[in-house]
Amino acid sequence: MQISTKYLFACLLALVFLCRASSAASACYGIRNVNPKDCSYGVIEYCGKYICAKGTGAKCSNNRNSPFRCGTGNFCLCGRCQGCSLHNVSDCYQETTNCFSK
Repeated sequence: MQISTKYLFACLLALVFLCRASSAASACYGIRNVNPKDCSYGVIEYCGKYICAKGTGAKCSNNRNSPFRCGTGNFCLCGRCQGCSLHNVSDCYQETTNCFSK
């Protein structure tokens, strides 16, 4: 019995696609939309749903596929949300140390 190279490639490609879809689905399991009014720092989209953004001084990630992203007015530096939140103007945080010295 001889199997063509095209058939093997198609099977391998399908297997890779199924594995990626499975891992993405498990990462998104249990994620629910939130009411934006319940989020002090605004919302971000994650897994096709809206979740609360991380606030000033919170641990964060610059990865666009991460649920640990900062809200509007903040930015992720040294693994913490820094800046001043546009949703809570009096809430500001700025790390003054070098990220690499920790």
